Amino acid sequence: MWSVPRRFRRVYFPLFYSLAIIGIGWSVWHEVSRAGPGWSYHDIANAVIMRAPAILLSAAFISLVITEGSMVLAEMVGDYLRKRRAAATAEAAAKGRAKGRAEGRAEGRAEGRAEGRAQMGREWSAWNRRRLEAEERGEDFDEPPPDSSANN
Repeated sequence: MWSVPRRFRRVYFPLFYSLAIIGIGWSVWHEVSRAGPGWSYHDIANAVIMRAPAILLSAAFISLVITEGSMVLAEMVGDYLRKRRAAATAEAAAKGRAKGRAEGRAEGRAEGRAEGRAQMGREWSAWNRRRLEAEERGEDFDEPPPDSSANN
C-alpha cells in the first residue's frame, strides 16, 4: 500500500476500501450463517477479527493489481490515441499541402492562359498591322496568320 505511486492513489484507496468492506461483510455474513444455537456475537466478532488480516491483505493485493493493470492499460490507450491523433494531424496537413499545390497549379494555369491570350492578341495585332500597311502600300501580303496551336 505504501508503494502505490501518488498518481494512482485516487484509484487505489477507494478500490481498497470497497474491497475491504465487501470482504469483511462477506466474512460476517459467512459467520452468521454458520452460527448455531450456542454461538454469541462475541464468537462471530472473534472469528471475523481472526480473518481480517487475510481479508485486508487480499484487498490490498487485488486493489494493487487492478490499479496497476488499469493504469497500464490507460497509458497504452492514451499512447495509442496520441499516435492516432498525430497521424490524423499529419494526414490533414498532407491533404492541406496537396490542396494548396492543386490550387497553385490551377492558379498558374489560369495565369499562363491569360498570358498566352495576351501574347496571341499581340501577335494578331502585329500581323494585322503588317497586313494593313502592306495593303496601304499596294503590296501583296502573303504572310500566314499567327498559329494559335504554338501557344497552347
